[in-house]
Amino acid sequence: MAYSSAPRHAWTWRTNGNVQGGAAVDGEMALVAGRGKRLTALSRLDGSELWSAELDRGTSATPLIAGGLAIIGDESAAVRAFHLETGAEAWRTGLGQPLAATAVSVGALVLVGTGAARPMAGDGAIVALDAATGQIVWQRAAPGGCRSAPAIAGDIAVFATRGGEALALACADGRELWRAAIRPTDADVTAAGGLAIAISTSGTIWAHDVAAGEEIWFFETGQPAPRGGTALAGKLVIAGAADGRLYGLDAATGEVAWTVERRGPREWASWSPPEIADGVAMATADDGVRGTLIGVDAASGRELWSLPLDAWNSARPAAQGRSVVITASTNTPGAAQLNFG
Repeated sequence: MAYSSAPRHAWTWRTNGNVQGGAAVDGEMALVAGRGKRLTALSRLDGSELWSAELDRGTSATPLIAGGLAIIGDESAAVRAFHLETGAEAWRTGLGQPLAATAVSVGALVLVGTGAARPMAGDGAIVALDAATGQIVWQRAAPGGCRSAPAIAGDIAVFATRGGEALALACADGRELWRAAIRPTDADVTAAGGLAIAISTSGTIWAHDVAAGEEIWFFETGQPAPRGGTALAGKLVIAGAADGRLYGLDAATGEVAWTVERRGPREWASWSPPEIADGVAMATADDGVRGTLIGVDAASGRELWSLPLDAWNSARPAAQGRSVVITASTNTPGAAQLNFG
């Protein structure tokens, strides 16, 4: 496994304003955006800035790389696209509601949710944009707003809303296929073996059938999880929770296969959404004082390595090419690359 031994620090980049979203990586480039109202392209060779584009307001979304563009929404209610090579703006589309959700690419479309930062401050929307032009293709209401990315399973997108509903929509035209009651969440939804899985802000991990919307299983972590998330690793769903544990759950049944527990000076730890690379689950455990990046064998839960960090991190790490890029939201905001091997 390329990521099985402890990584070494390659470079660090600092900025003004918290970086609450993760990095997007593409070849020798890493994209980072945050509360400092800038989208910045960094060289993965040494962390130097390749270009920087000003946003209207800050964002907690992770940039999307699609079709030679960097696409991101911010709290000004606009989605913007920039050319990857130069940082020049390609298009901009106003959606009328703040954006915090990470956009996803489905064919020629970009799907994204909108909604105010304050929970239940009114309905938001789920919008499909033409990836090349930014033109709105279709739009549907999102009860309570939507501030997370959907699960994509074939031609179906399953969104989770703050209003306590999961919505399954046809990607091509936005046609509603089903809706089901869920525990509200701001966490991205994961597609796993015909299921849509996410962790709610109350700490419940739920799984619904993608085709019919039926709830298949749920699992209570016992602690609210405002920043957790899930990822698929083979037949397991790896879930970062706020009860001090990283979980490996059977994707089909929700049964616990393994847990990794972290505690700290405040007797708790909140895990970031995990990144899965070459059989290794990587996530940050934040104990309220500092963060620790931890690598775990995704199949067995065996801890492989841990690396203390100078700052807190609540976003999913981004792994590619025997390295991982992490972002920092407090203490020393910015991004860093760690290399393996």
